[in-house]
Amino acid sequence: MGQYFRVSGKYRGRENLPREVNKMADNEFWLNKIRAFFHDPPDKSFELKTHERRASFILGELKPSKSLKRIIKNADIQASSLQRVDLEKSIHKKELKSTFDRIHNTEKYEYIGQPIIRHPVTGEIKEYGTILANLPQTQREVYDVDDEGKEDYEEQFQEILSRILKIEKKVFDDFKNRYSDPKDLYISLWAFYAEKLKEALEEEFSASFAEEFVNLPAYTLSPDHTLFDHADATSAIFGAEIDGKKPVLVLFKISPVQKFIADARKEKDLWAASHMLSTLTFKAISFIADKFGPDVVIYPHLRGNPFFHAWLHSKKIWEFSDSHSLKIASVPNKFLALVGVSDEKELNNLREGIRNEIESFLADLFDKLWNEVIVGALEHSDALKHLGDKKEIHKEILLKRFTLTLSSLKIHDVDVSGSKEEAYEKVKDFVRSLGLPNAIESKYLQWLDMLGSVEASNNRPTKYDLYSLYYEILTVLNAIESTHFDKPAEPAGYKCTLCGEHLAIGGESREMMENVWGKIHKRWPSHLRSNERLCAVCAVKRFYPKFIETLDIFEGVGKVVPDIESVSEVAMCRRTKHGITWKEVYDYLRGLKNVDDEKLLGKLENLKHSVQTLINNVKSELKSRKVYPEEFLEGLNRNFSNEILYSERLRDFNTLLDTLGFDAAKLGLDDVKNYETMISELRERLSEVYKMLGEPPKYYAILMMDGDEMGKLLSGEKLKTAEHYLHSAILERVSDALRVKAKTVRRLITPAAHSSISRALKNFSVNHVPDVVRKGNGTLIYSGGDDVLVLLPVDTAFDVATELAMTFSTSWNGWEMLPGNKLSAGLLIVHYKHPLYDALEKTRELLQKAKKLGRNAIAVGLLKRSGSYYESVVNFETLEDAKAVANLLVKEQVSPRIIYELLNFADVISKEFLHQLVKYEAVRHSIDKNLAEEFQSVFARGHQGVRVELEGNDEEINKYISDGANLETFLDKYEKAVDVIRKQVRGFLNLVKILYESIRGGAK
Repeated sequence: MGQYFRVSGKYRGRENLPREVNKMADNEFWLNKIRAFFHDPPDKSFELKTHERRASFILGELKPSKSLKRIIKNADIQASSLQRVDLEKSIHKKELKSTFDRIHNTEKYEYIGQPIIRHPVTGEIKEYGTILANLPQTQREVYDVDDEGKEDYEEQFQEILSRILKIEKKVFDDFKNRYSDPKDLYISLWAFYAEKLKEALEEEFSASFAEEFVNLPAYTLSPDHTLFDHADATSAIFGAEIDGKKPVLVLFKISPVQKFIADARKEKDLWAASHMLSTLTFKAISFIADKFGPDVVIYPHLRGNPFFHAWLHSKKIWEFSDSHSLKIASVPNKFLALVGVSDEKELNNLREGIRNEIESFLADLFDKLWNEVIVGALEHSDALKHLGDKKEIHKEILLKRFTLTLSSLKIHDVDVSGSKEEAYEKVKDFVRSLGLPNAIESKYLQWLDMLGSVEASNNRPTKYDLYSLYYEILTVLNAIESTHFDKPAEPAGYKCTLCGEHLAIGGESREMMENVWGKIHKRWPSHLRSNERLCAVCAVKRFYPKFIETLDIFEGVGKVVPDIESVSEVAMCRRTKHGITWKEVYDYLRGLKNVDDEKLLGKLENLKHSVQTLINNVKSELKSRKVYPEEFLEGLNRNFSNEILYSERLRDFNTLLDTLGFDAAKLGLDDVKNYETMISELRERLSEVYKMLGEPPKYYAILMMDGDEMGKLLSGEKLKTAEHYLHSAILERVSDALRVKAKTVRRLITPAAHSSISRALKNFSVNHVPDVVRKGNGTLIYSGGDDVLVLLPVDTAFDVATELAMTFSTSWNGWEMLPGNKLSAGLLIVHYKHPLYDALEKTRELLQKAKKLGRNAIAVGLLKRSGSYYESVVNFETLEDAKAVANLLVKEQVSPRIIYELLNFADVISKEFLHQLVKYEAVRHSIDKNLAEEFQSVFARGHQGVRVELEGNDEEINKYISDGANLETFLDKYEKAVDVIRKQVRGFLNLVKILYESIRGGAK
């Protein structure tokens, strides 16, 4: 263990700190952050009387001096003030208490019951059942300190607390003994102490005990955040103010992102763009975390984030090998942090440091592209000489592609001198002086008024009480600043064939461009088609999967790139009637997977022989021309395109070569004979497999999801009134006036709430989304919190969408916090040959329509190869009703003709006639009476969940539809009710048609 330093000396106030503290060495800074982080023991809510002594025991030789302890206490008070509502005394002038310890001085304290915790958004309560079951059992709700008979209870309680404390200490010491560098020690403790403590407690007690313990509340009277959330805030505030620094909120954003992602020819482009953006944002985050500590990053929450863990691995702080989690683009394109700076110059240095970090990363990628791909392909050619002096031009195009915005807002030193009442009035005056809109000003004045009216509390306001206001202003600033983008001028020439926006490499002349990219294609045929000419931006994106595992952050963590190459492979992940997928058939033909089905195996062996024979002959033809690298041709037996399994891609030799990614005419292979027999044989072998499995699917689904009103959630507008975040037994013990305020004044957002929301989003995007998508045989492109993009086979797309929406709206999964919010979705079913960029744009339009028509909805579209299009926007629950009807049609229990018959009347139907018409058609098209009644029942319920688009009243109507209540009553009074009913009927029938074709595989 290396030398640790304890800061000594007396502090004489915030403005005149001793020189030895103001000039704190780097080691001291990190050691003091450890002391601030562990100012409370994790077991604080068990017993308050001795909690400071227990914290000192855990820290051991690292415990702070008295003077430093006062500084940390100041940070603790400010963190507490901004995160909780202080209601420390009852109307009886007693201090309110909620701890697991039941021995209290009842003259001084009023015990309100055992601790609970509440969800920071929904306020939903969780209780600590397992911890309570492990504590001494007693019939007494509370013991007075002078009560006889309390000794046995106290002895048993202290014995359990002592066991816990020893574990807390041992886990801390294990970290301390592992790291000699104070910075590494702090970062590892911050990142993994709770996890290791949980493992140790699980061994000593049980898994459920340990899970509850690491989720104990920081403040049991206002229990909407955990003790570790409070420790994060205390450590961050301490670090932001020490050494005379001034705290500043910073909000970073990289933009624009949508077009960068959408400029994609194949699935791998889509993944690469999303993953690159996550990596770029994380490079900015890591710069902040390395300088100030990971605790200062309020969102995205870093504890448990795969990118953060990979960064720790790269810095040799912690071992990490979960490469699968790194395949997911799980970092959004922005972050919020609280940092400490001395002056404007240091803040500008911070901006410059982030920019350098990102530009260095992009420059490194570009240099790898240039040296390995371009120079490697053009070696010793005139083209390379021509491009030599153009390198910096193309690098600059890449470096200037993004706008990097770091907005900042200093936390104002509000005067809070004088009495408590005077201090609150001064803070209110400060709010009034800002010239805020009336609604915003009123919100903050009401909140301050409620805090100031808690007569029983002696706590005074602090500058951090206005955190929510600072955040609200900062988001507006960032939105304005991030729109300032002057597109840099580029030399004239031919544009990139993928994005159509930037100069293609070599694009100064057509002859040079074709020469350059012709050679690059021949050197890297698996990465490029023969007709592609890319700019620096799209080329880096295309080759990103090749270079990613050599980048510092991902080096040595395993395979990060997903296996799926194209959307046609996604389509082929649909289950056939034999249970196997065509993707599995494709992998079998490439020697990557075994097949157990004996009946199928013989036919697959024949098919494999035909495929490999054809591939070997193509290889021989290409080898004789010495155009492509030997290693590429040798890998062709495994890397051939899955589209060879579509019979229409085997019309003739030229079509076959195009399917494999070659241009027959350019290669001089268009006159090669003797392939017709091999192609014909392959078609026959395919036909035999088709008879057993059906033809390979050609349609896939794009699912795009986005949390509803996340901006309002993060600004606090969607939080509930204060009572929902207090201990459930408090309001009955306070004054009537305060109770009214707690029930009417909305809770303001806090760093702990931001952190909790971010942690819940991380849990959703990292712990749940990948598993749900994997279960649905899909490919996850990105999952950055509330934003999700997934490619799915058609048969699982609707179930995946429904499960993800349900999970997102859940508050708790056991003790794992989830968002507890609603989201909207766009889902497009589309042919694999349709341009991917256009399919993405149409999916985004569907998502926006779902949001426009009331949110908490899914907009579904089917775009057929013929050009015909069907669309419907519905409640998520309505998918089940439509699926039930579609299944009746698929099983031929009800004739599919009923859909077309009802559609014929959809635009002329009336409310009175609807029931009679559906009953008539159901009886006419069903095989028995019970099925007809089932169809009527499901249809009657299902069509009412369809959102409608009408002029003027969309919002009001769709709110009734979304809530699923009183729609009938509303329509009885609504003059355009008939239009609503007609649109709902058509929308439901469209949805049934889409699901019918999806279930039976008819979208061919």
